[in-house]
This record gives sequence, structure tokens and C-alpha cells, in this order.
Amino acid sequence: MKLDPEGDLVHELGGARRRGLIIAAGLLVLLGGGVWLGVRAWRHGKQAALGRAAAAWLRWERCFLGPPLGPGERASGRARLVALTLAHTRQGPDKPTGDAAWPRRCVPLLHEVAVQLGESKPDFQSPLRKLQVDAQRMEEPLARYSPSTNPKLPVDLDALWDSASLARLPARAPASARSARPGEPPPAPTAVTAELTRATRQPLERYLALEDSEINADGSFAAVFERRVGNHRRMVLCAIGAGAAAPGRCRELHENVPTHRSMHVLMNTEPTLLHPWVRVYDAPAGGNGIYDGASGALVWPDSAFHSTLGHGVALPGGPDGAAGFLALGHVAEAQVDIVRQAGNLATTESQRFRTDPPWVWQFDDHVAWAEPDASTGRMHIFARPLSSKPPLAGAIVDIGELPPPRDHLPHRWCRSGDDLAIMHRPRSAGDLVDPVSVLTFAHAGVWAPIVTLPLTPPDQWYSLDCDGGKATLSWNGPGELFQLRCTAAGCDAVDAVATEGLPDDTWLGALGGQALAVWNQDGQTWFRMGPLHDLDAVPDRLLIDDADHGGLAGDVDAVYIRAGQALLLVEDHAESGTYAVRIDSTGRVSAVPVTTGTPE
Repeated sequence: MKLDPEGDLVHELGGARRRGLIIAAGLLVLLGGGVWLGVRAWRHGKQAALGRAAAAWLRWERCFLGPPLGPGERASGRARLVALTLAHTRQGPDKPTGDAAWPRRCVPLLHEVAVQLGESKPDFQSPLRKLQVDAQRMEEPLARYSPSTNPKLPVDLDALWDSASLARLPARAPASARSARPGEPPPAPTAVTAELTRATRQPLERYLALEDSEINADGSFAAVFERRVGNHRRMVLCAIGAGAAAPGRCRELHENVPTHRSMHVLMNTEPTLLHPWVRVYDAPAGGNGIYDGASGALVWPDSAFHSTLGHGVALPGGPDGAAGFLALGHVAEAQVDIVRQAGNLATTESQRFRTDPPWVWQFDDHVAWAEPDASTGRMHIFARPLSSKPPLAGAIVDIGELPPPRDHLPHRWCRSGDDLAIMHRPRSAGDLVDPVSVLTFAHAGVWAPIVTLPLTPPDQWYSLDCDGGKATLSWNGPGELFQLRCTAAGCDAVDAVATEGLPDDTWLGALGGQALAVWNQDGQTWFRMGPLHDLDAVPDRLLIDDADHGGLAGDVDAVYIRAGQALLLVEDHAESGTYAVRIDSTGRVSAVPVTTGTPE
């Protein structure tokens, strides 16, 4: 055998080289696989962190907002309504405190969103990174925030939700995260929503004669408003019909009626507005008097009477249809005219009788007054019914003697069916320590003896409402609400309940056997309705939101209760318009639709 050492060496080195290449290739394969596995694990970890962040986001959203946002709904709007709900929720088991209070209980979930976003290692300029930063910035302000002190939230929630949408974070949540889990914080309370929005209302005009307006026993109403067109203004009469769905109608008064802010409706022969009578005060060039608003005719100049006493009323059954009645006082002659005007102005009748002094007030289909009794000289209350057929004024009824100081004047009235109640206050009540007021009751025209009240409510801030044969006086005092229920047989003890969170100027009335409280706060109009002693447990309801959130820049000017429903007049200062709203005895709210034009 021939040996070749050099060739054997070359062969040996080639085998080693091949083995090295194989090993190197294997190492490269192993290294590449490790890198691939590492990248895959990194991507998986990133996706897992994003999934956890998305799941935490859904839990945060449920806790903070409650149900998912609807189309076009913004997080700031929902959160504001939740904050208003809690701000108007009294302390109790349904209103947790401390770390269990909203929104503090939700902040750990927002913190978890930020942590998991950090675990996902987002790019510095990415939407995920912006969302992480926004979430971190909001944690401390939300942890300190309490809606009880200020319903306005201290953070830009819409920016946070916009960042989440841009980062498509909610879509990354696993299906299992889309339902609540045991142990999660409770969702936000059901947010209060405004009963009425700007889109559901139509305005009357700018309300003028509030202090001189009256609502009829059937719930119909009429008042003079002002319409401004450029630099010109026209007087407008708006009337609202009786009934739960009756609309309102407005028409301009005739141009011959003096344009003046001091005027009110006297004769409303119902909201047909055919021939409304309007009393004008302080008009230039001696134009004061009573006008037919449709024709502009001066029906009764001021020289023909001293004062109009009460408001006109429409009574059916006359020979020429519905007619209006009006009491006109004459001081010099110490006499009163009861005037009957047909609805079509075709006939006018009057009946005169003597009183001293000649101050007769009209309450629906009765007139009432006080004068000295002929035999004793002491002040008594007298009344007469009105009729569509002669005699216009029926027999005089002596209801009874007034208690000291015996200078009482009829002040408020209410009616329910055949039952009429009139409140009489001392004219000098403001100068007395304990003024004594009285109520007079009539059932089907039969008067009961005078009922003395155990307590006289404040001069203007009270409501008198009738339900059957019961009259309820309601008023608000500092930190308390009061109601006094009376019948012809006497009065119950005064009910007084402490209130939480109600302003001192809250209006209180009685509707359908329940207490109705209405107030303005922070540009919004709120109300509660329920038994007086349970009123603190009744949830507040947002009637109309402020102007920045689809509501009005105004407040409630007046509340009237008649015929089982409340009529609210709400003025919008920004639009110079007044809106009418009804609340029925079940608490159902509806806007009064309004049309404008001349009746046919």
C-alpha cells in the first residue's frame, strides 16, 4: 500500500470543514428559530397586554358610564348626567361614600388600563401611548372628584374616549370581557335625563303680565305676551286650552290696543281668542281701559269705573252662547257693576249693587267681598253667585264674621268640581306677629261657615290647591316644607318636613294628593313628586336642562294647579320666549304645543 500523508490530511480537513458548516448551519437555524420564537412571544405578550388593557377598559367604561354609549352620544354628556343624578341623590344605602363612591371606585380600573398599555410597550408616537398618558393624567383628578360638591367633571373625557377609539382599544377585548364579572365595581347609576328638550317645545312669546294672570278652574289659561320684530314690538295674547292635550294659541292684539307692558287679560271667553278683553294700565294719551283685543274697540274707558276686581270667567248656557263676566268697582258711588258680555259681543248686560267699600273680587262663578254687617257693624264676608241668565248676580249670602283685625281681603282661590275654596288674608298681615287668615268653602253654591287657619302662610309664596272638598295650602320655609289641609269642617295640624338639598325658593303645591316641588338650580329646572313625608326619598327629576345641554337659559316663572294637572311657565332669557309645560297627577310630563294665527 502506498501512503499519501498529504492527501489524507486534505481529506481530513475537508470533512472537518463540512462538519463545521453543518454545525454552523444548525446553529443558525437554532438561532433563527429562537429569534422567531422570541418575536412571536413578544408579539403574543403585546397582544395579551392589549387584550388585558381592552378588558380593563370595558370594565372601566361600565363602572364609569353604565350602559354602552349610544350613536352620537358623548362620554362627557353621559358622565355629566350621572354626576347630576348623584348630586341629586340623598345620602343613604343607594349612595356609597369613600372609596365605594362614584367615580372613585372606578379609578383602579382606569389605572389598570394604563398599566396594561404600558406592558404592551407602545411606540412613543402611537395612539396607544397617547391613551396611556391620558389615562394616567386623569386618575388623580377623578379620585378627588365628588359630584355632590360640583356636577362639573374636572377632566376632558371626550379626549380620552377619542384616544381609545383611535387606538381601536375596545375592539381588542376578548369576548369573555364583554360581560360583567363577579366582584366588579357596580356600574354607574342610571343617568337622569331631561324630560323635555328644546326640540320638543314651541315657544309662546316673552311673558309680560305674570303678576296679573290667572288660570281658570278648568285648567285653561290666558296672558299677554310681547313679540319683538326688529325695533318694533307687538302685544300678543296667548291662551292655553283645558285638558291634558289641549294646545296653546297665540294671536296679535289689534293695533288699536295701546302697546304697553302694563296689561293683563280680563275676559277670556275660552281659548278661541275671538274677543278677548284686555285691561291696559298707564297707557299714553289717556288710553287706559278695557279693550276688545280682536277689534281694538275700547269697551270700558277708565272713566267709567274705578277698578277691575278679579278676572273674567266664561259661563255657558246664556241665550247667545258662552259669555264672560266682569266685576267693575266704583269708589265714588260705593257700587259694583256685574257686567255680562256675550262671546260674540252682540249683547252687553250689567247689574249694579251697592257695597261699602266697593271692592268685590271675582272667583270663578262667584263674587265675594267684605263689609260691615248692618246690625253689628262688624266686618263680614259676603258672596253672590253669577248666572248666564238674569239676574246676573244671585242672592247675597252672609258667610260669617271675620276675626281680628277684620281687614281681610280675598287672596287666592281654587276649585274642584262643585267645590270652591277662597283664602282671605288680613291686609295688615305683614305688620302682625301672628296674622289670622280664613278659608271659605262652597259646595254646589252652598257656603259653609268660615274656617280659621291655625297658621298663615307667607304673603306670596304659597299655593292653594283643591281636590274634591279638600283645600291644601303649601309653602316653603328655610329648610322645611309645609302643608295645611282643610275642609269645610276645619283644618288638620300643619305638616312640616325637613328637606335636603332644596333651595329656599322651591315652589311647593299639591297635585293629585301628592306634594309637587319645583325649583331652579344651576340653570336647570328640577322637580319631585310624592307624599310630603316621603319627599326626601323621591328621586329628583330633571325637567329641563340648561342652555348648553339642549335646554333653556331661564327658569320657571309660574306654576298653576287646576283640574288635576300643573301648568308651568318657563322663560328662556336667551331666546326671549316662554314655554308651557304640563305635569299630570301621575307625574307624566308633556310640552304644550303652540300655534300662531287668527282664529276662524
